[in-house]
Amino acid sequence: MIFKSKYSRNPNIDIKVKIDNKQLGQVNTTKFLGILIDDNLSWKSHTTHVCNIISKYNGIIRKVKQFLPIESLPTLYNSLVYPYLNYCAIIWADNNNSHRDSVLLLQKKLVRTCTNSLWLAHSDPLFSTLKTLKIHDLYILQIVIFMYQFYHCLLPNDLLDQNYFTINSDVHNYNTRHAGDIHIEQTNTCLAYNTIRIQGALLWNNLPSTLKNAPSVAVFKQHMKKYLLGKYMPSDS
Repeated sequence: MIFKSKYSRNPNIDIKVKIDNKQLGQVNTTKFLGILIDDNLSWKSHTTHVCNIISKYNGIIRKVKQFLPIESLPTLYNSLVYPYLNYCAIIWADNNNSHRDSVLLLQKKLVRTCTNSLWLAHSDPLFSTLKTLKIHDLYILQIVIFMYQFYHCLLPNDLLDQNYFTINSDVHNYNTRHAGDIHIEQTNTCLAYNTIRIQGALLWNNLPSTLKNAPSVAVFKQHMKKYLLGKYMPSDS
């Protein structure tokens, strides 16, 4: 596989690689640790794979729900579909994935099926009822868990360069209220803006201090999920 930009002027790059005088075949997509990787890193193949899984199980759940109590349908969702959504969402469900909304549309159909709701029912309260996150928020959850581990020095020492994230107080000496926040690097492209280096810092800086100072990863994950689910419910105002 030869990685290249989808905007490349020469998309058909032909590079011959031989091992023991045997030429290796060139592919556009391959599976690695359960993730389908394409040569443009667009995650289109993996997103399509996840969409097909959601569609398949949505059809199955629709057919069996008449024989099962409605309380058991969320269990089917969490056991059959959720693992595919949650697995490595930090990699394939980022903001650069222009196909991610297709997953969300199918998620909405599925939560309507699992709650026995009308097809045009507003989905936010249904996600809240099932206590499950949309694909966009699963990505956010995994990003901020990563940031929590970085901020509290829980990541392996050789995973990231210690200067990958910089605190504002290390950049300037001004005693501002954001001195303890992670410094946001300037970027020139949307691709760079949507990387974990920028999105992770932005998301972490906007979290309440009570969440940032959670005593453990498990507690942080629990409270962060409640925080994200709270966005699905209408405000009292």
